[in-house]
Amino acid sequence: MTRCYARLCTSLLFAASLYADSSPLNLRWADLSPAIIGKSVTVDMKDGSSMKAKVTSVEPAALAVEVAKQGQTSIPREKIAGVSFIGMHKRGRIIGTTAGIAGGLVAGSLVAVGANGGAGVGLMVGIPVAGYFIGRHSDRELVRITILPD
Repeated sequence: MTRCYARLCTSLLFAASLYADSSPLNLRWADLSPAIIGKSVTVDMKDGSSMKAKVTSVEPAALAVEVAKQGQTSIPREKIAGVSFIGMHKRGRIIGTTAGIAGGLVAGSLVAVGANGGAGVGLMVGIPVAGYFIGRHSDRELVRITILPD
């Protein structure tokens, strides 16, 4: 039973490696709108600087964004080298939580049968929660968009 628990813990620890950084997307300006509207992005400028903002619209000549301390502003299309944002998946949270529930039941029942019921309940709750957060971390994917010339 201990081997089963050790394998389960090992699989939870390596769940974070399910997703790696994706290869960059190459999009034309006209195709950019559906990919980034409403998302919090980092806009990489051609001069090497970057700006964190929320995209409100993609106009033919500029990217309309809302910046935290500046409010609504437009970034000219000529100055933008690329855009990146964090995309989320569901697979890691599902796998992590499911494995955590199974591991929590096994570990909690082993401890509860021993002598300490309170610690068993704590493991039954704590391990699934840990599995969820490990899975959530693995669900994050950095999406980089390189803007192609028209």
